[in-house]
Amino acid sequence: MHGIKVLMAKTYIDNLSEEARKGEMEKAEQGIWPTKAPLGHLNVTGSDGKKVIAPNAELAPRGRLI
Repeated sequence: MHGIKVLMAKTYIDNLSEEARKGEMEKAEQGIWPTKAPLGHLNVTGSDGKKVIAPNAELAPRGRLI
């Protein structure tokens, strides 16, 4: 019985992972930034209603590569 429950849990997790990947790919294809904006940028809503990123005037100069 334990083996069956483990198999069902693995199937659920694999399906959830696949659906999340598909959702992020769909957003990327539509030109929508799918996650939180990187340092020095802000999440904003564009004129077409899509969420995009824009430079943050206050934090952008402080961003640096490590």
